[in-house]
Amino acid sequence: MGGYKEYKVGVTMFLVVFGTTLLMTIGIGGVYLGAVPATKLALEKQVNYGSSAWSVRDPLMKGWNQPKIEKRGEMVSNPIGVGKKIFIREGCWHCHTLLPEQSMDWEYFGAPPLAGDFVGESPTVIGSDRKAPDLMHIGSRMPSVPWHLQHHKDPRSVQSKSIMQSFDFLDTGELKALAAYMVSLK
Repeated sequence: MGGYKEYKVGVTMFLVVFGTTLLMTIGIGGVYLGAVPATKLALEKQVNYGSSAWSVRDPLMKGWNQPKIEKRGEMVSNPIGVGKKIFIREGCWHCHTLLPEQSMDWEYFGAPPLAGDFVGESPTVIGSDRKAPDLMHIGSRMPSVPWHLQHHKDPRSVQSKSIMQSFDFLDTGELKALAAYMVSLK
């Protein structure tokens, strides 16, 4: 019976440490961001992109339960917002950041975002571990929608040494929405 008590104590300690870590990471970070006022950019993104967060009503982030136009019954859909959801759903933000490092690019493309630029976003998708190019200003560097469509269908046809996977499994509408989101990042 003595071993059972040790197991119980160990599990309890693990849960306390895990819960405290989770609270510190998510809870305290959320309190800080909750105190940051929204910038003009954050408000524009909320209008243009809509909600991009995971929800119980749309667990696969496919755009289910979107608002409808009253008289026609059509879904209200903004391709840029749909593209951001695809960016999140397909895990693009695991390799690409949306937060440029300090460089000469700031002089040409503009300063990096402020904390207030991400108010209302969940997840923020800024990333922290860059394995691929930063996409914060990709719309300024590469404003061509056809280029983005080709790049997402077959990355190595555009950049021969690209390690990015092909997104040829996405339908044409999803590819166009993803390209629209990329071009909007200026």
